[in-house]
Amino acid sequence: MNSSSVAIDGCKYLYLDSISEPDEGGILLVIKEAIAGGKVRQDVLDSETIPELRAILTGCLSIEHGLGCKVFKIYWSRYIAYAVENESYALGQPHGASGTGRLFIEYTKSAYLD
Repeated sequence: MNSSSVAIDGCKYLYLDSISEPDEGGILLVIKEAIAGGKVRQDVLDSETIPELRAILTGCLSIEHGLGCKVFKIYWSRYIAYAVENESYALGQPHGASGTGRLFIEYTKSAYLD
């Protein structure tokens, strides 16, 4: 695991800011570190139409990129395939997957690689 992977894994929260293909065959990820922020804004709560979700959000803190937070740019000059999953809907890797890392995981065995 390289030093960038270790720095990413040292963050508590991350989110994908952007994904792009800046040149033919290349891919660039911009990942931002985030910290726990303030309570969810009232306008966000007011716009939520599902009462149960509004109740959950009322007790939550926002996750925000702020001063002192890191920004990671990861570039691959070539790739074969990639997949982006919304963590709100994605399941974790099934048993049998293996890799190194906590947030930035380099898989050596996974359903996707198979």
